[in-house]
This record gives sequence, C-alpha cells and structure tokens, in this order.
Amino acid sequence: MNFHGRYVIPAPVDAVWSALNDPEILKYCIPGCEEIEKTSPQDFTAVAMLKIGPVKARFRGKVTLSDLDPPLRCRLSGEGQGGVAGFAKGDHGSTFGGNPVACAAALAVLDTIERDGLLAHVTSVGEHLAAGLQAVDHPLVAGVRGAGLWRAIVLTADVAPDVEAAARRAGFLVNAVQPDAIRLAPPLILSSAEADEFTAALPAILAGISTR
Repeated sequence: MNFHGRYVIPAPVDAVWSALNDPEILKYCIPGCEEIEKTSPQDFTAVAMLKIGPVKARFRGKVTLSDLDPPLRCRLSGEGQGGVAGFAKGDHGSTFGGNPVACAAALAVLDTIERDGLLAHVTSVGEHLAAGLQAVDHPLVAGVRGAGLWRAIVLTADVAPDVEAAARRAGFLVNAVQPDAIRLAPPLILSSAEADEFTAALPAILAGISTR
C-alpha cells in the first residue's frame, strides 16, 4: 500500500496537535479502525479491518508519534500484523505542516508564479529546450521526453552516471534517474539563452562517454 499526498487542515495548529493525540479522533481518521488505545504519551495500540486486493483482514498493531516538536512537527508511524494478509508498516511525516508561517510561504510562492507568469514561461522555454535537445545528433541520444522544464534525455546505452559526471565537470547539474536516462530539472526562471548553453555543450559532454 502506498499512502501519499499533502493535506491542509483549516484549523489552528494547537487544535490539530491536540487531535493527533486524541484516540477517538485518530480512530475516526484511520480507515477501518475498530479500536485504538493510548498506551503512552507517544504510543497507541490499534485494531483495523482492511482489504488488500481480494483479502480482507483484521490488522493488530501500534501507532507511534516520533520526531516530536509540539505543536509544529511530528511523524506518525504504524505497523501491524494481519495474519494471512501479511505485515503492514509505514509512516507519515509533517514538518511545519499547516502552521501560519508555512501557509504564508506557500501562498507567496503561488502569488509569485501567477504574478510573474512562470507557467507560461516554463511552457515556452520548455518547448524551446526540448526542440534543442531533439536536434542534437549523437548516437547516444535516443530521444527526449517530459513536459515543461521537467525533461529527460533517453540514452541508447546504460551510461547515465557517466553522463551525469561529465555534465557536472562541464558546469551543468543533471540527474541520472535511470541507467539510460538523464533528468533535467532546471529552475523555473531558466532563460532560453541558458537552455541553449546546455544544448550547445551536450555533444562535447557526450563525446567523452565510452559505451563499452
């Protein structure tokens, strides 16, 4: 199972912290939870009925609060045993999540993106970057994928770590996300001229890569 996402709770941070330590509220928030009991200031025992694929099972386990910085931060960790359904374990962390300072910073970022037209800029420069990369004629370049400024150069050989190192020596930071793929994730304010600098340098970067 994979739980992920970000949730902003429209409530005072002290009230959210109190709720995280309230067994009744935690029971309501955990899907299938049948009972939960606080056994220490940081530990709870719980019983939950969950369905994993075709198997429905009752998990018995514990929930622990760790990395505590009341009332700003904590980590919720859980694990349980469900018989034939197996063993479940996971955690969820919140760092300064939902407090006024974090929310103000998030709103300021959104305001800047809108005010400065960054989405339109990313679309324009991203298409320019992709066109420049696709025009590079080199046997190691199989293609380009992605959107906006989030692009990947697909290679014809598993030499991505070597390409990453060569690019870094040339002054460009890229990421070898797969053996045959290099990810580009420049800042949203990247200019077309700066994109051209990378595409112009790419053939020389690739020239020193051995595929043997």
